[in-house]
Amino acid sequence: YETYKPLLEEYSINYIAPLRIIKNGEYEDFVKCLNENNFLIKDGNGEGEGIVIKRYDFYNKYGRQTWAKIVTAEFKDRHRKEMGAPVTENKMLEEEIVEEFVTGSFVEKEYAKIVNEKGGWNTKLIPMLLSKVLYELVNEEMWNIIKKFRNPKIDFKTLNTFVICKVKSVMPQIFG
Repeated sequence: YETYKPLLEEYSINYIAPLRIIKNGEYEDFVKCLNENNFLIKDGNGEGEGIVIKRYDFYNKYGRQTWAKIVTAEFKDRHRKEMGAPVTENKMLEEEIVEEFVTGSFVEKEYAKIVNEKGGWNTKLIPMLLSKVLYELVNEEMWNIIKKFRNPKIDFKTLNTFVICKVKSVMPQIFG
């Protein structure tokens, strides 16, 4: 902006000056700017509909210059028909636990332990793998789960169901 400002003024080109120039900004900085936005708003009549965040030297992987917008909740409510209804995804606690703590490498590690212990793999070992993954999740990660989710109430039957689904998605070839 500072680079082009003298040219814009020299040629008498009308432009909108930036509300704020933020370097290395975080989301809270932009929200504060959103709440202070009163461009073209009479004093005491509220704030603007939103802000546009521009970084002129950024291009996405398709080579396009992209900008971001943050709009107020009131703007979203007024334009819900055009913007679409907000999507709220509620996940079960047990599902969140499995997504975070039962990684592909976690499952593969337990699979490798069984293969080494039994000298190979056959489908009769599937129940052992499923129970071993759940056992190790509880044994190795429960303290981290308690800290992260602040003493949660966990339904272990539901947790087991999500563990089974995760194992099936990570290693579909053994269920073939």
